[in-house]
Amino acid sequence: MNEERMTPSQLKELGYKRGQYRHRILEALDKNGHNLSSIARLIGCSQANVSRVVNGKGHSKVVLAKLREMGVPEKYLFDPHKKEPLEQAA
Repeated sequence: MNEERMTPSQLKELGYKRGQYRHRILEALDKNGHNLSSIARLIGCSQANVSRVVNGKGHSKVVLAKLREMGVPEKYLFDPHKKEPLEQAA
């Protein structure tokens, strides 16, 4: 399932779930020597944009990919661009 085929309520649910794990996301980044500012610098966007994604208010493919690359476990990302993101919640 991808973002284009997801309903607004499904996208909201994924964002809510990611927001619930925001502390785990931040811990994973810290463990690997990164924070929201460093992620923003690496991809050339604002820290506010990265924060928005981590807090579940947005679903940027670029930010989610960089979080994944920087060691954040897939189970915390609830990425609507992945094949079956709602299965991550199970």
